[in-house]
Amino acid sequence: FSSRRRHTRYWRDWSSDVCSSDLAQLKEEQTTDLSRQVFASSRISAPRLPYVLQTLSSRLMPAIAEVVPGWDRVVGSGPGVLHADTPAEPTHRLVIVPTGHLHRFPLHAMPINPDSQRGAVDVCLNDRFVISYASTTDILPRANRRVASADGVATVAPGVGTGTASPDETHIAVAFAQALASRNRGIAGVRNQATHQAVTTGSVLAGKRLGFVATHGRSGRETKAGILLHSGEGADPSGRWLVASDIVANLRLEDVDHLQLIACETHADNPESGDLLQGLLPAIMVRGARSVGGTLWEVQEVPAVCMGWWLAGMLHDGETDKALALHRAVRRLRASTCGELRETLIEIRQSLTEAPDVDARGLASVDDTIASISIHDLGVRACQQPDLWAPYVFHGAPLMCNAPRT
Repeated sequence: FSSRRRHTRYWRDWSSDVCSSDLAQLKEEQTTDLSRQVFASSRISAPRLPYVLQTLSSRLMPAIAEVVPGWDRVVGSGPGVLHADTPAEPTHRLVIVPTGHLHRFPLHAMPINPDSQRGAVDVCLNDRFVISYASTTDILPRANRRVASADGVATVAPGVGTGTASPDETHIAVAFAQALASRNRGIAGVRNQATHQAVTTGSVLAGKRLGFVATHGRSGRETKAGILLHSGEGADPSGRWLVASDIVANLRLEDVDHLQLIACETHADNPESGDLLQGLLPAIMVRGARSVGGTLWEVQEVPAVCMGWWLAGMLHDGETDKALALHRAVRRLRASTCGELRETLIEIRQSLTEAPDVDARGLASVDDTIASISIHDLGVRACQQPDLWAPYVFHGAPLMCNAPRT
């Protein structure tokens, strides 16, 4: 489903006569207005997001239903992820190619029934499809056969803050990086090992099957989009930004099957534009990665780390469908309770016992977070609102290089 007809005959141009009347009413100025309602400031407006998703669903869902064979059978009338103990596994894929302001929205979180008033607990598109996103640069891993390493995991977590007034060092991300490398027998670059030079010219990610970068990210609103790395100077709390031009010029990602960015706002270089050949995710695929995971807006550290831990676990255990693995991790996050997030942090804590040179601040942050979760909150749904579970998106080749169907 795309907003441009030229991509393929199944994708509609919603400003042409091909579309339904409802869809044709959704003009660029309307998507711009909806975008401003949700993204008026540097932070997402969580209360407005469900309303905007319902508005988009009322205009876009009829067109999606029109082009998906057997729509009624695929969608069904069963319960959504929050209304069933064992939700059905989707058997169909949907690739979304948004342009303009549409690329800022989690279209996979649109409710299938736009007339419903239940908001966050509705059956959404992500409950019935394994969804990935595409832009122009996604053709690169498909236009030629890119090989990838058969094994190897590298994690990067500088743990530095952005230099804002409030402390925002990502200590739990450092613990995650060390624990994941320990569990998967990989390589962890944390603190002053996760410098700009180490990640680019040092090639810590090159030749590894999977890469995980857990740090701060920023969009291109006022400056260039980037991911934050360590400056190499112990006294510098702000780190150094790795921007798209640095990635294209210096970052080596050959043989990388999937790179997961556990960072804020990594989906677009300029959030006011649409399908561009610039930005962090396109640059990563230009440099050789077969697929990349990013985020649409700011994410909270603990849910993001837990989602990354589950994703890495599935891929480590032999899952060759990367898009499906991310889909499962996101659905698990949506249905998770505070107790389940706590159990995941305990798993990370246990894996740290076998890691060399465990970072003291990361370990202490994990322990403090585990202790801070009250026994009265263990059964509370932690991430059922779309602003917490819906920012994670997938670009690129959905299957591992060695997958039977590749």
